[in-house]
Amino acid sequence: MNISTRRKSKSKSKSSSNSIFAKETFKELNVAKIQKFLKSNLIVNRYTLDNRVSYLNYIKNKLINISPNDCLEEKMFGTNKGFTIKNIINLEKIIGSDGYNGKIYRTSIINSFGTFPIATKIMENNTENNYEVALMDYITNDIIINKRSKHFPIMYKSCLCERKDYPKKETLICVNEIANGDLTTLLNNHIIMNDKNILLNILFQTFISIGTFHNYLNHIHNDCHGGNFLWNYNNEKGYYHYIFNKKDYYLKACGYNIMIYDYGYSNIIKSKRSIVQLSSDYAMSVPVFLNEEIGLDSKGSADPPEDIIDELNEIIQLLMKKRKVLASKYNMASSSPKSKSNPINNKKELFEYIIENIFNVYSPTDMFISTYRPNKVINKLPFYIDK
Repeated sequence: MNISTRRKSKSKSKSSSNSIFAKETFKELNVAKIQKFLKSNLIVNRYTLDNRVSYLNYIKNKLINISPNDCLEEKMFGTNKGFTIKNIINLEKIIGSDGYNGKIYRTSIINSFGTFPIATKIMENNTENNYEVALMDYITNDIIINKRSKHFPIMYKSCLCERKDYPKKETLICVNEIANGDLTTLLNNHIIMNDKNILLNILFQTFISIGTFHNYLNHIHNDCHGGNFLWNYNNEKGYYHYIFNKKDYYLKACGYNIMIYDYGYSNIIKSKRSIVQLSSDYAMSVPVFLNEEIGLDSKGSADPPEDIIDELNEIIQLLMKKRKVLASKYNMASSSPKSKSNPINNKKELFEYIIENIFNVYSPTDMFISTYRPNKVINKLPFYIDK
């Protein structure tokens, strides 16, 4: 992955971001077979990883004539002013409010079936945005297509318009799948917040997505508020098989799949400061489960019961405790040239600590399994939290 560290110049926002919401190929199938498949399978189980990958390959075939340097052209869709790329990708209507780093449009692909909603983000061509698109491209082509994780959204296509007369803020184009919503809005739900099994399952998935970002991608996210975790509905039953540090783990499926998103502040794990940031990624994601995110208006919001609040606060304290241990260990060892302590080792040690002290301790009965293989395992290929 040809991605390098860079410094951010823009300021962070703690509010929900403009999130992207809602090797099988279809090229040899005729239209009738495609329609039958979409109606019988994708409609009901559209968000399984297998079907997401199938639809990715289907859309990639539809976009085969789109070049990496294609530009947007203005186009009207009824009374809505939008854009098109070669009348193949149609950006029909702006959705959400303008973000600090781009606009998002509801999108259609010509002659394709709209089982999965699609959105296009148009951005300025700068170092930060190009880095994020490169990371999304790597995630899609290395992780998603190879079915190594279900905890990331898919990027279908990206283009970089190189025309000098083109508006600077509309030169980088990124076509993505849409999720059903973000974590902040999902957890403002009294049913979920009062169901310990669902709430902790979502928390564990959030930690797994962060752990995969750390250990598989070797990146710190550095902006893990609720708006940067997306969710899709999930109908699968049984357990998902994960591998971390050559050990097998199993997490029971629930009605929601969590995905980590918005990598605009991410950095490669390589510095002394990474130790604090590693723990902070996990700790920063917990307040949304308490409806205590900075800037979040909790009036009328769904709050968890007292016993769940106590456990979530204990989890935060455990993360802070481990951060101090790792920081002290690294600082003491850094003066010795023979020391093997480094951020790469710490990211793995931290997730092992989370498994032993959070997943194994706070998991409701049989939700997280680390000692045996359950009867019904959903994914034939295990998901990898590290390489």
